[in-house]
Amino acid sequence: MVQILVLASIIVVLVMSLVLASLSLKHQKLLKEYFDLKERLKKETTEKRVLEKARRSLELGVERLVEREMAVTGETLSQVSKEIKMNTAKTLQNELKKRFDEEFAKALAEIEVYKKTKLVEVDKSINKIIETTTRQVLGEAIDTQKHEELVLNALASAKKENVF
Repeated sequence: MVQILVLASIIVVLVMSLVLASLSLKHQKLLKEYFDLKERLKKETTEKRVLEKARRSLELGVERLVEREMAVTGETLSQVSKEIKMNTAKTLQNELKKRFDEEFAKALAEIEVYKKTKLVEVDKSINKIIETTTRQVLGEAIDTQKHEELVLNALASAKKENVF
């Protein structure tokens, strides 16, 4: 009986070994899958960290680039604005000077016309006064041409006599 018990024990041990061996293969497969998944998860986590780090780095780079571009654009706009203002001021100044010169020349021309008109009126008035005066002094009127001759002769005589 001891032999049967020993034999039964051996059979139980063998069956258990076979069950364990069978479980061990399944267990090994499961462990391998577990470690593979764990490794893949570790890689994915590492990749996610790397990608997240790269994303943050890119965001910072883009922000800095945008800030620099905005500063450069702001400076450029400021410079262009100044140039436009200067060009506009110069253009307006030139236009105003041109208009002033045109208006001034027009005013001078009008003054000259007015002056000539008034000189003609003064000449007519003087001739009338002379005619009236000569009529009262001489008792008769002399024409303008005769009066001009008398004045020119009187001036030539005065010059000869060194009156002036």
